[in-house]
Amino acid sequence: MNRKQRRLEKKLGRRERPAQARAGGNIDALMTEAVGYHQQGRFDQAEKIYKRVLDIDPNQPDALSLLGAIALQMGDNETARDYISQAVFHRPNFP
Repeated sequence: MNRKQRRLEKKLGRRERPAQARAGGNIDALMTEAVGYHQQGRFDQAEKIYKRVLDIDPNQPDALSLLGAIALQMGDNETARDYISQAVFHRPNFP
């Protein structure tokens, strides 16, 4: 989603979450597995699973932010910024 589309979605107050609801606990199980790999430093495996989560729910803020963390840990600051910006957009009131 580009900036113009995000602004329009924000203006219209849309938050799309139905894919996660349809996926049931699948996202939770995938996230648990990915975080385990991430904590072990197995970034390639974690990244693949986070992206599978985004195939189910492209707006999943935890997967987006953790992909940003992996990019940052790998030294790809621009990609990290992009993922983290998307995560903040989809969860703006997160403390």
